[in-house]
Amino acid sequence: MFATVDVALFRINPDVGTGQLELLLWRRKADSDTFPNCFALPGGYVFENTDEQLQDTVSRLIINKVGVEPAHIEQVCTVGNAKRDPRGWSMTVLHLALVPFSRSALVSDEQCWVPARHYANSTAQEQNKGDKNQQNNDHALPFDHNQLVTLAVERLSSKALYTSQPLYLAEPTCSLPELQRIYEELLQNKLHKKAFRDRLLATNLLVDTGKRIQGRGSPTVLYHIQQTGITTFERVMQGHKKD
Repeated sequence: MFATVDVALFRINPDVGTGQLELLLWRRKADSDTFPNCFALPGGYVFENTDEQLQDTVSRLIINKVGVEPAHIEQVCTVGNAKRDPRGWSMTVLHLALVPFSRSALVSDEQCWVPARHYANSTAQEQNKGDKNQQNNDHALPFDHNQLVTLAVERLSSKALYTSQPLYLAEPTCSLPELQRIYEELLQNKLHKKAFRDRLLATNLLVDTGKRIQGRGSPTVLYHIQQTGITTFERVMQGHKKD
């Protein structure tokens, strides 16, 4: 049995629609014995002789394969069985990471950003089983990575209901409309404007910068986010399904 760590790194791309949730993928080496040249989640082995703790493995992956310093990273779950890897019994510790768009530039030709929800499903994974050398459709990832992406997206969406975690996807200085669009993309729901703003302002995580952006109506206030941890809301976000 061998142990690995996989990282699902997300950003919100403001240039696609009203903001699209995107996932970082990394191309496996051409000489890999499984799924050569295929895009997958950034991941790697736990080196039991040198990694004194799991965070050592995560830090190494961030440097070597991600190349982007996340604003937030957390452990999601551990998945292990005899079928997830064609080489034999294995387990992986899935981590979720978030980065603002301005800090998400690719650092290698072996990386790409893709629409996260295109890969967050179990059906694509089923079509990918049985052949360790290729991916059998555009959205199928190696191993059980479609399942891992699904778990990470579900965690992110779930926490958007009742915490300030999505603020780690925002720019350090931003407006309430920008924050609302991030939450709406994660929840796939339209949120009530006043209720959302009251909820965010009540956390005291947003500091008025004194700067304004002139739009069609009243000037839009710019806030600085001072988040040192994740705040839990007293009530969950509520809205209605996006069109």
